[in-house]
Amino acid sequence: MLSTHLTQEHEWLFLKQYQRTIANKTLSTWFKENNRRFEHFSAHTDELFLDYSKNRFDETVKAGLTQLARTRGLSYKIEALFTGQAINFTERQPALHTALRDPSHEAFYVNGNNIKLEIENSLQQMAKLVERIQQGKWLGFTGKPITTIVNIGIGGSHLGPAMVLNALRNNMQSTMNCYFLANIDADASDDLFKKLNPEQTLFIISSKSFTTQETLINADAARHWLVNAGVTPQQLANHFVAVTSQTDKARRWGIAPDQILKIWSWVGGRYSVWSAISLPVAIIIGMPAYRDFLAGAHAIDQHYLTTTFENNLPVILAILQIWYTNFFASQTYAILPYSERLTLLPRYIQQLAMESNGKSVDANGARLNYASAPIMWGESGCNGQHAFHQLLYQGTQLIPADFIIPLSCHSEHFDSQHQLMVLNAISQTQALMQGKPLSTVTAELQQQGLTETEIAAIAPHKVIAGNQPTNSILLDKITPRSLGALLALYEHKTYSEAAILNINPFDQWGVELGKQLASQLLQQINQENLDSSTQGLLTKYFVTTNREISNEPA
Repeated sequence: MLSTHLTQEHEWLFLKQYQRTIANKTLSTWFKENNRRFEHFSAHTDELFLDYSKNRFDETVKAGLTQLARTRGLSYKIEALFTGQAINFTERQPALHTALRDPSHEAFYVNGNNIKLEIENSLQQMAKLVERIQQGKWLGFTGKPITTIVNIGIGGSHLGPAMVLNALRNNMQSTMNCYFLANIDADASDDLFKKLNPEQTLFIISSKSFTTQETLINADAARHWLVNAGVTPQQLANHFVAVTSQTDKARRWGIAPDQILKIWSWVGGRYSVWSAISLPVAIIIGMPAYRDFLAGAHAIDQHYLTTTFENNLPVILAILQIWYTNFFASQTYAILPYSERLTLLPRYIQQLAMESNGKSVDANGARLNYASAPIMWGESGCNGQHAFHQLLYQGTQLIPADFIIPLSCHSEHFDSQHQLMVLNAISQTQALMQGKPLSTVTAELQQQGLTETEIAAIAPHKVIAGNQPTNSILLDKITPRSLGALLALYEHKTYSEAAILNINPFDQWGVELGKQLASQLLQQINQENLDSSTQGLLTKYFVTTNREISNEPA
């Protein structure tokens, strides 16, 4: 834990002062002053290319921010991440999701257990289940092969595999139907069950703790649905698999021991996509493609470990975000993938960044007097251009944005369409940088024959300030390997921010409080210590639905 406060670091104080001298300088001016700016402010790996030249900073700022990262011990903290130190200090746990994608067989011990052996055993168990299902050998209660899988989970146990599977639909090796059930809204369950054939449906219950309320409620609903369809208690095992760290709880629920896949306490939910939580992904795209997905992430792990900060993609993205949130008071950050396959990526990164770094105290328990995580949001492709890009252009806020651009699509028949989308993405970054000054607007209106009075009235509404910062992240094509690299890039960006800001990105006590209060609420009805708003809302619910107030758990 660091003894010097972040805002008292020499680099921080220098950057605060220097920012005032360049705050009003435009990106267009910087590009005019340096015709090699793109070359100077871009970096790459084999899988990804990052253009960060359209940012409101220069070599002096970059040098200050990278030195700040060194001063804050980022090199040591990266080593601590990969060597299994208890960097999740509030829960006294390592965070070893990187080990899940490391193909080496060198022994790695945690609490006396060789986790590399356990990880490979889990992959082998996944492979056997995938083979049985893909080859039609997994049979339902009437002897018919499984044709549909339903993943029941929430948070990382839902969003991770759902996002990856949507992104890799062009890599499908199975015609299996796959659905995801996360919300405990009864309408969601009802709508889904109407699509399913109980004879040929396999449910995957994904819950690290096997106590997650939403997941268990949906799992119980699935079991009840199967029983109503004629499945006997002995036959239920044909229709359930579990992924959990609590194997005993899964057995007691009714899962056959050889149909329980392990996840470990040192894997956080939002990092669990690299574990057996991605069993639905492996079933649909096959184990070779799934291992390619892991390999892409591992390639970024190696880049992160071995590349100097000046050319280290995750570190560059991290220091730029700190630059805007703390030196320009930017409060939000847009993720804009130009691919329909990546439509769930903004939500995935939103959870990764905001659940990890949405903290207000540092590692010493002191209240932060600087910004931690911004609000992450976004939308895919041209949809955003016709929705919220207007605010990016002419709103009053500074909103940095990442444009994620696959350069090729999977279908030659739609290559011209894809080209248009790529050109749209690149032109957006250009337009956000350049804007449209009053002189250009005035000249255009004069050419249209408007009078000086008309021009004076209209022109201010058409001026676009520009100077909005963007990053462009390019990948050749969406493949298992490139997707794995992209996700690992954002993981390490998030960790780098936390390391510099001296916060813990691996706990989520705010989320835990919400769970705790939800489970206690019925027991608190009509108690004096319940606030009047919560009491009033509960009473309104019970009166409106004609339910009897009960202090029994739901």
